[in-house]
Amino acid sequence: MTRKYSPPRLIILPCLMMLFTLPAFAQLANCSGSFLENSGGLGVKVKKFCEGYDLDWSLDKNEAAFTGGNFCLIAYKGSDTATKCGDDDDERIMYDASINITGADPDDTSNGKFMLGGKIPVTIKLEGQPDDFYPGQTIDLPYTDGKCVCADTENQYNLIITVSKDKILKSGITTNSAVGNFRLNGFHELGSLNGSVGFQITLTLATGIQISGLEDMQLVENNGSASASQNFCVFALGTERFSLRANSEEGNGESFKLINSNDETLSYSMKVEDSNSKVENYAGNKNPIRGWKPSNQYLCSDHRAENMTLTVNVANTDSVSAGVYSDTMTLTVRPN
Repeated sequence: MTRKYSPPRLIILPCLMMLFTLPAFAQLANCSGSFLENSGGLGVKVKKFCEGYDLDWSLDKNEAAFTGGNFCLIAYKGSDTATKCGDDDDERIMYDASINITGADPDDTSNGKFMLGGKIPVTIKLEGQPDDFYPGQTIDLPYTDGKCVCADTENQYNLIITVSKDKILKSGITTNSAVGNFRLNGFHELGSLNGSVGFQITLTLATGIQISGLEDMQLVENNGSASASQNFCVFALGTERFSLRANSEEGNGESFKLINSNDETLSYSMKVEDSNSKVENYAGNKNPIRGWKPSNQYLCSDHRAENMTLTVNVANTDSVSAGVYSDTMTLTVRPN
């Protein structure tokens, strides 16, 4: 009589672990960034400009964003200390101003974009203005009649700073923060009078890790043993190594086990390898193994370049009854 044998089947469930940092926003009250440039009775000034902007981001957020600052920019003719409009010695006549933003260092701009850490594009704009800033692009700020001092809200501006999730994930950054240094430049409509003040944007990234691409496995029997392999992805931000723990639902601390409907079991082992040639054999529900290298590409470039390989092996299938044997394996990853 020929015995009918059904190949063992292993089900693998991915686990997602994310660690988060607390948000840290800049204190915007009483910011001291300023400049005052005057020549030939003309003046251009910035007051109350914040020189540091902190944004935070974690994997559950679509973007890191900041709106605020409430700084003043005016261009005028007359007194630098005027409190009202007019052409007397202690008064001023208003003129149009303009503004642009430039990178302080070569890594702070790339391909017409502002950059953080030389890797992550950041969007900067003025609240209420339709267009984003681009490096060196100048935006005109027309004056309002009768509004001559920084206390007038018509002369006050907020920055909107945004970093999108997509740009962060595609950056390949492995550190927990990215910094960009920039300069805000203000101009007078008459002549070449201008002033400048530097500022910094810091993006803090929560350490995060994600496992994906795992599928159920159908083991293939061959000469008294059975095995199967698959590739999967472990992506991480803010860490260069991670630990991986394997837990068999039917197994124990000594071995992983497949089980059939009659409670007969088959022991199996699992070999894991990463793209850095680290290889480890797992057998039994034990402590996690550390030192694995994650991918710095989100979803491993849509799973075209998965960085992990898993191989399951059953050494002796002849010793058990025919039937379907299965187990649920859970893989848990954590940043080192």
